[in-house]
Amino acid sequence: MIKFTDARPKLKKAKQGSSKKTILNKLKAFLTATEPEVIKLLVSKWKTQGSSITYKELREAYLAGGMTKEQFLKWQQDYSKLINTILAPKWQQAADVVAQEVKAKYPYFVYEPMISASMDFIKEHGAELVTNLAREQKDALNAMIAHCSGYTAVTPDEVARIMRPCIGLTKPQALSNVRYRETVKAAYLKEHPNGKAETAEKKAANAAARYAAKQHRYRAQNIARTELAFAYNAGTYGATKDAQAQGFIGDCKKVWLTAYDERVCPICSKMDGEERNMDSVFSNGKMFPPGHPSCRCAVAYEEIPDTNLNL
Repeated sequence: MIKFTDARPKLKKAKQGSSKKTILNKLKAFLTATEPEVIKLLVSKWKTQGSSITYKELREAYLAGGMTKEQFLKWQQDYSKLINTILAPKWQQAADVVAQEVKAKYPYFVYEPMISASMDFIKEHGAELVTNLAREQKDALNAMIAHCSGYTAVTPDEVARIMRPCIGLTKPQALSNVRYRETVKAAYLKEHPNGKAETAEKKAANAAARYAAKQHRYRAQNIARTELAFAYNAGTYGATKDAQAQGFIGDCKKVWLTAYDERVCPICSKMDGEERNMDSVFSNGKMFPPGHPSCRCAVAYEEIPDTNLNL
């Protein structure tokens, strides 16, 4: 039996290969618009975490030689909530933005956010990020505990005061902070041989707190840019896959694009223009950018001629 179906509206084939500058400018515009809010919320989260953990808990962790499993699980819950309430909506926003760009080319394209191909990447990445953030935090404080354990003159109370402002920092940042604190204290005592130890400690603590605030903002900016760029590129990949599944686009190749300025790192500059099949990884092992933290790269998807029989 012959089955008849309604004729699908024949669409004019969209021009392929938007310019490199246009694609990268769209990513830049999205990051510029969304980064500030995420940075602010991340810094606020770390401030809350630092306030919620007591000096008693930090003293006990120091005496025990490391942070407890219970604290790690608590941080996991904190970060899960943060991702679900802050990052996930931004990830979805990124996917929506690029999906609308596809729809502008193909008016009959249907976008269903919850079943889009980009959601698989976003969900999997979100779960990994929760664990990674909590683990980094635990590793940072454990490193501070190990570092301070080498100083017999430092009391558990002092260690607790040293650790608390560093909640939310990475291991290198936390160790840099504690060493900076030691440097400030030593410099004061050298300049004021008869100065009080309490005064030196206060000056060092205030300097370390200011430094920690800068470190928190730097880390927040790094996370915001990396995660938002990931969501944008995952959304672009997903929207392209959705359009293929619906018959609007044929087989594609993807091209790695680097930002067109002097800030491009050596890692990414070597990737510029690298081509791969749609579902193959690039030479750096990534399906799409970011290739590293704060990466500003994007991908162009170019349809291979005569592979789409629906148009």
